[in-house]
Amino acid sequence: MTDQRTHVEEGVVIEYNGKYWGTVYEDGQYHEDGWVELEKAGIHDPRFLTKPEHATYNGSHYIKELQKGRLVAIKRIIQITDELE
Repeated sequence: MTDQRTHVEEGVVIEYNGKYWGTVYEDGQYHEDGWVELEKAGIHDPRFLTKPEHATYNGSHYIKELQKGRLVAIKRIIQITDELE
């Protein structure tokens, strides 16, 4: 017997030169953002992220880097399958 569940995330990602804005490094004490593969990109709510630089706070050192990017609509679908015998 197979049980399937589907999780859908919709929103926007920030894209620049085939890379996407997301977490490069995180260890619980330190966090660094940058351009990553799509699988690691953060999906944002388009109601609140209308410009790439809205992904950070005013005065952030990431603003100039984010302004290079563009917003791209995305739908991520994750299928969870439990195979039961």
